[in-house]
Amino acid sequence: MYKIELLAEFHRCKKFTCGIESVDSYLKQQAGQEIKAHVATTFILRAKEDYKVMGCYTLSSIAVDVGELPENLGEEFSQNSLLPATLLSRLAIHTCHQGKNLRELLIVDALWRSIQASQEVASIAVVVEPTDEMASSFYRYYGFTQFFHHKCKLFLPMATAIRLFVN
Repeated sequence: MYKIELLAEFHRCKKFTCGIESVDSYLKQQAGQEIKAHVATTFILRAKEDYKVMGCYTLSSIAVDVGELPENLGEEFSQNSLLPATLLSRLAIHTCHQGKNLRELLIVDALWRSIQASQEVASIAVVVEPTDEMASSFYRYYGFTQFFHHKCKLFLPMATAIRLFVN
């Protein structure tokens, strides 16, 4: 029914609109360039029989200050350490498809890809920066918690993400 895959030139995203202009323009103008430059990867959701983009999300690397994490996550590192993490950003659904639980497909796929990547390239957590309280609630539902000093930044320890798939 649906397919989630790396954004490619043949995907039809010119008419994508999710209600957040910065996400819309990123997908249409910048995402492909960042894939080619190895800065970030954007994955799209589409119907299996069509290349029109129904949703998207982006994964990239980020460094997390160990002082921002709970002690149990960073206790063996010095307070000045930066730890590798995966940044999940621009998770969005086209306005025509909102309310159909497609965001759930994207978050599950993003977490699974993050787990798989962490087997090859270390990552202590998945980090998100929700744009509003509704987005924050969505991520909190999946177990994301707030950084100590950043109200607008949430994280999910990789070990917790793995448990979501094992249980």
